[in-house]
Amino acid sequence: MFLKELEKVGVVEQFDDDLFISLVDRIVISRDKAVVRFKDGTEVKG
Repeated sequence: MFLKELEKVGVVEQFDDDLFISLVDRIVISRDKAVVRFKDGTEVKG
């Protein structure tokens, strides 16, 4: 479900859920943006 929310703010276009979950360290979602921090230290903001 939370992947749909990330798609709404433009962070995630389309991912295989299991692969995405295995790569993600932390996801922070606020009312108007989201930040996805991956295990390698990179971040995607949207």
